[in-house]
Amino acid sequence: MVIPQIILAMDNPDDRAFMEQLYRTYRPLMFRIAIGILKSHHDAEDAINDACVRLIPKVEELQEKNDYNLKFYIMSTIRNTAINKAVKRNRNSKYSFLEGDSKILDLVPGGEAADRPLIREAELGALVEALSEMPANELNLLRMKYLDELPDLQIADTLGVKPASIRMYLTRAKRRAADLLGGEGARDE
Repeated sequence: MVIPQIILAMDNPDDRAFMEQLYRTYRPLMFRIAIGILKSHHDAEDAINDACVRLIPKVEELQEKNDYNLKFYIMSTIRNTAINKAVKRNRNSKYSFLEGDSKILDLVPGGEAADRPLIREAELGALVEALSEMPANELNLLRMKYLDELPDLQIADTLGVKPASIRMYLTRAKRRAADLLGGEGARDE
């Protein structure tokens, strides 16, 4: 296994050793997530390297995390990096076509307005960007509640907080997500 140059170039030997171990431990997981999103071995490798670049400035924060939170943070980082890469790749390939290429006409399925796919893509990009700016603990909380559909008691047990606090934490996380998206919709749900 070849360690990325960006890790090997780190000045602090303790931080470098931590990041090397982190890379060795989580690289298979990072690759599975990236290849699942990008469907390309080359792009997945690029996403892993980009994720390492994003993780290195946070090495002190990463060293303080417990195993569960560290794993989730790394998973979130590679997922967001891969999604951003996929959106950028799709945007570039969608708008770079040769003159006379009739595929541009296929962008309007089922008689939708011509700008609808572009609007959806912009909304997805805004969502990805907002989620990447959220703190890992809030993103983790939202994932457990809405994607994993865990009950509040199990979430509280996993996070080591009082069950009565979960509702307040969820409200704060949804409010932050709504603020990052620039809307009011998530505040009342």
